[in-house]
Amino acid sequence: MNTKNLFLLIFDTYIPVIKLRYELDDLDRKIILHLSKGIYSYAELAEKCKAGRNTIYRRVNRLESEGIIDKKVRAIPNFTKLNLSAICVMMDIAQS
Repeated sequence: MNTKNLFLLIFDTYIPVIKLRYELDDLDRKIILHLSKGIYSYAELAEKCKAGRNTIYRRVNRLESEGIIDKKVRAIPNFTKLNLSAICVMMDIAQS
C-alpha cells in the first residue's frame, strides 16, 4: 500500500463528517475568514464584510451557537523576546 492510500484510509477513518443545520453563505464565509485573521469589533467586521452591524452580530452569534466558531481570545507569547525556550513534546498513543 502506498503512502497516499494510507493517508486517505486514515483520513476517512478518523475524521467524521459533520452535517450543519444550515448552509454557510458568502457572508458567513467572509466573517469566518476575517475572524480567523484577528479580533474585530462588530462594526469593523460589518465594514469589512459590507453588511450591517446587527446582521454581523446575529451571524456571529449563530456561528458560535452552531459550534462553527469559538469565542476565544488568545495571546501567543514571543518566547525569544521573553528570553525563554519552548519545548513541545507530542505523543501518539495507539489503542488496541
